[in-house]
Amino acid sequence: MAIAVALIGLAALVQSTLQMNLPAALLGAVLLVCAVTTYRSSAISSFLKIFVGIFSAETVVFGLAVVAARAGFWPSDFAQEKPPESLSLTVAVFSILVYVVARFPTVGQIMRIADRYFNAGETAPRCARPPDSDGGAIATWSSLAQRFSQKLKLVEQGRARERLRRIHTTHIVARASARALR
Repeated sequence: MAIAVALIGLAALVQSTLQMNLPAALLGAVLLVCAVTTYRSSAISSFLKIFVGIFSAETVVFGLAVVAARAGFWPSDFAQEKPPESLSLTVAVFSILVYVVARFPTVGQIMRIADRYFNAGETAPRCARPPDSDGGAIATWSSLAQRFSQKLKLVEQGRARERLRRIHTTHIVARASARALR
C-alpha cells in the first residue's frame, strides 16, 4: 500500500513540476509523507492499522483520479464529476494523523489494552440468552417477563392506592377547613 501511495505522490510531484503548478505539488508532498507513515504503521496498534490502511487505500483511489483529471485523462462525459484535489489530500492527512496519534504514549497504552481483545481471535457466543436446563431459553425469558409484568402491576397498584389515599386525605382536610371557617 505504501508503495502505491508513494508512486502516486511521485506522479503528482512530477506532474506539478511539468505543468509549473507549484501549489499542486502540495498533494505530491503530502502523499509522500503518507507513504512513509503507511510503511511505518506496522509498528502501531492492530486496530489503528486498519484506519491507516483504509485511509491509504482511499488516498490511492482518489489520488489516481486527481492525477488523471490533471493530466486530461478524465472522461469528458464526467467533467462535472471531477474529484476535488482536496479529497485525496484530506484522506492522506487523516492517514498521517492516525499514525501520529497512535505514537502518543497515552493512546499507545490504551491501544495495547484494546489490542489484547482485538487480536484474541476468540468469538463471543452467538446466543445471548441464558439456556434453560432443558434448552427452553425462550420459555425461561417469557416466564421471566411474566413475573416482571406482575411485579410492575403490583407496584402500580400500590402507587395508585397511595395517590387515592393522598387525595382522600386532602379532601378530608379541605372539608374540615371549610367547616372551621363557617
